[in-house]
Formats: sequence, structure tokens, C-alpha cells
Amino acid sequence: MGDKKPIFVLGVGAQKAGTTTLHSVLNKIPGANFGEYKEYHYWTTALGKNQGENLGKFWSEQQKEFHHWLVTDEEAYCRYFSNIIERGARITGDITPAYASLTQQDFSRIKETIHAMGFQIRVIFIVRDPVERCWSAQKMALRRSTSAGLPSPSPEEIYARFPAWYKRDGVVARTRYDVTIKALKKTFNTHELYVGVFEELRIENQFEGLGKFLNLPENVLPKIYPVKNKTKKLALPEQLQRECKYFYQEVYSFCYREIEKTKRLWT
Repeated sequence: MGDKKPIFVLGVGAQKAGTTTLHSVLNKIPGANFGEYKEYHYWTTALGKNQGENLGKFWSEQQKEFHHWLVTDEEAYCRYFSNIIERGARITGDITPAYASLTQQDFSRIKETIHAMGFQIRVIFIVRDPVERCWSAQKMALRRSTSAGLPSPSPEEIYARFPAWYKRDGVVARTRYDVTIKALKKTFNTHELYVGVFEELRIENQFEGLGKFLNLPENVLPKIYPVKNKTKKLALPEQLQRECKYFYQEVYSFCYREIEKTKRLWT
């Protein structure tokens, strides 16, 4: 990357669309250091956009203390990532899927702040079939609740809760890819924005063009292995699939038009 400014990767989601794989891959690039965590949740907290969620409910005490320090000191976020660069890294960043709910105005403030820190910004947003994303997110939430000691619901109870789940404000904000992408495109230049498709990770085994997007030398990007679901699969009934798809029909129409490969990958 020569004498260019260091890169700050802003990962804005989508939730349950391979961002953990993305973080793992990027953190293995020589010269990359994303710090202690994948998700910092700084901007949603600082901008008051936490969608009424109990942020940190499943965090360790150490992570709660870190986040409290990060958001109560306005300069802490900047110092934290600047210090990573001062220690020799050339790529760092914050991959927080909840950022998908931010507005164009929010993204403009983020861009201004990151540039003022001395970085060139690179934004990554990965989309996933909306129905599959909602279903996966609900199952994740249920697993967390069960792990916290709450009773495990039956499949019938899970199915019955799904319509209310995918209509929740926080879920909608993370699934309206059309809204997020429009806000991103109005804020960031073409060379600053990468939109990928989750299903490519599973089928084509790659983030197409990601290395070029980050201006990396050839063969530097680690091999990306297919995303595997380690939990027992619970299939979503076709009727619920159709209802959810209808609810998000604007998202499907937008993606089919703007990200043509989704026509093939989202079946």
C-alpha cells in the first residue's frame, strides 16, 4: 500500500450475513489489526441508534467496561484506533452489523471523523436473502435466550413468533438493504464502498474483488472457506417464507435490480 494513508474498514452488516467470517479473514491480512473486538457498537450508541436494545446483555464484564470507556470519552474511539496504527498496523476497523440502521447523515459524520483521524475509509456491506437473514437472526436470539437460562421454545412456538419477529423495528432496520445502500451510496465514493453477497461465501467460496477493493497485493487475502451452520437446522415453513418475502418485497426488487447476482443466488 506504499505511502498511502492507513485503511479503516467500516463493516456495516448485514447481521447474520458472514461478518464474523469477514472479520476473521481481514484480521489475518499481514499488517491488519482490528483490536480487541469485532463489534464496537460505538456509532449506534454515540448517535442514539440502538433501537431500544439491551446492548451488552451477552457481553463479558470486560467488554462492558471497555464499551463504557469507549462511548463516555468522545476522543477514546479515535485514540483507540490511532494507537493501533502507531503500533505498526496498516489496516484496522470496526465491523458492527447494527450500523446498517444508520442514516445518510450518520454515515456522513462517520466519514468526516474517520478522515480527520488520518485514515482512508473503506465500507463493506454484505447482503443476504432477507427471509434467510431474518430467520437466522431469530434463531440466534432464541439460542442466546436459552443459553441465559430461559426455557427453550418448541418449533411450533418459534414458527408462531416469526411474523412478529421480522416486523420488529430493529429487524426491519437491519433488513432494509435498499435504505442502507442508498444512504451509503450518497455518502461514500464508488472506490470507498463494497457491497457483497453472503451466498457467494457458501457457493463460490470468495469475496469477489475484496482484495482489489482494499488495494492488497495478489494472493495476500487468506482463502475464504464456505460458511457452515453448526447448529441443527430448523426449516422455515414455505408459507412463512412467502409471507416474509412479501413483507420485504421492496428489498427484493431493489436488490434484483441493483445487485443482479441476487436473482441467481436468492431462490
